[in-house]
Amino acid sequence: MARIVQYLKWMRRRDGGVVNTCMLLCPMLAGLGHDVVLLTCEDDDVPDVRDAGPADGDRPAGGYRKVRVDASRDLPALDAALREPFAGVPLCVRVPLGDYVATLRGRNALDSERDTPTQYLPGLSMQAARLVLRGASTLHLHGVWAPSNAALARLAHKLGVPFVVSPHGMLDAWSMQQGSLKKQVFLRLVAGWQLRNAARVHFENEEELLQGRSYCEAPVVAGPPPPLDPAAFAPLPGPDLAREAFAPLREEGLKVLFLGRLNPKKGPDKLIDAASAWRNARASDASTPQIVTMFAGLGHPPEYETQLRERVSRLGLESDVHFLGLVTGDRKWSLLQAVDLVVLPTSQENFGIALVEAMLCGTPVLTTKQVDTWREFERGGGAIVLDGGGTLVPDLTKAVLAIARAPDQLRPRGEAGQTWARATYEPGAMAAAYERVLVG
Repeated sequence: MARIVQYLKWMRRRDGGVVNTCMLLCPMLAGLGHDVVLLTCEDDDVPDVRDAGPADGDRPAGGYRKVRVDASRDLPALDAALREPFAGVPLCVRVPLGDYVATLRGRNALDSERDTPTQYLPGLSMQAARLVLRGASTLHLHGVWAPSNAALARLAHKLGVPFVVSPHGMLDAWSMQQGSLKKQVFLRLVAGWQLRNAARVHFENEEELLQGRSYCEAPVVAGPPPPLDPAAFAPLPGPDLAREAFAPLREEGLKVLFLGRLNPKKGPDKLIDAASAWRNARASDASTPQIVTMFAGLGHPPEYETQLRERVSRLGLESDVHFLGLVTGDRKWSLLQAVDLVVLPTSQENFGIALVEAMLCGTPVLTTKQVDTWREFERGGGAIVLDGGGTLVPDLTKAVLAIARAPDQLRPRGEAGQTWARATYEPGAMAAAYERVLVG
């Protein structure tokens, strides 16, 4: 079997989809018999196999063997861990991250919430990476904009280890328009090398490939999509767990949920504005059903959540809009079962994992054509898709009000979406598809 090395700069659950993809992919590939190493600079959210047992609420079953390389004296321990039998358990190796600007300001590089061009892997980290890549069959890099990705790509190339790059939507048209000049310069000077010399560039769907392939000289492939938590394919906990935990679910009315990191591009502010319009519609017409709006996720960056809460307060929506915080494990699945509709009014989304998770729970979703997989979602029958753009708030307002007034349409749509999602994202088939992309 192969040794597969995964690299993601930091494994922070609050960062959402890419972290989720990497966190799930490692044990899936290990389950196929491969030796899997996760290389990262922050591992606090990675479950340790010594602490893991049967899933209980927020803690997933299983875990990783963990090694932390904080000084040169730790390198022999890493070497020993790499030589031990893996036995289907992935190894997580944490290495230091440097940042020239953070150092000058007396800060820790890990205090940042974003990729910056001044971040780098110091010598100790590169020594550890060299040990990890020794004898590896492939290196899988997640993302484009971290300078450390480019450094590891060059190291792998020097060692004769092929590498695969998954941009995760970072080369989409909308993404490339944000800070366009900086990104073009970074591509030319730093990141472009890995897109020319990769064994392949893995796009997660056809739409992402169409938008991003012009930046790649390396071979490209569309699919597989991100893996999903196998817990969604096991018996689900039912809605009562969430109803006990979250008081807004016990209120009257249509329950609308935003699930994911609270980031401007995902449009949580648009949902708040729509909630204001729903309240106004109810004030002018008493027959308008009550709509309860909930956000499950953390601010990214953290101060953005504060801005959203201030927006709710300014609009007088404290009784209509509720922030639940980060919801994981059985509570998440129960929450998805307990709500009536999951809404993602995004400006750009490569995949939309939360949308598929909702459909796996039998809950219909509402999103925009700025999700690269919107065509697949619409064909699956579990999604209502809006055009997005400048009319998003009024379109969202109208669509949800129509659903609230005719909720009987939700059940058949939810059942259709669940059938499609279960057939499309079955974990065994997904693991085998990634195996083909990474090791052939």
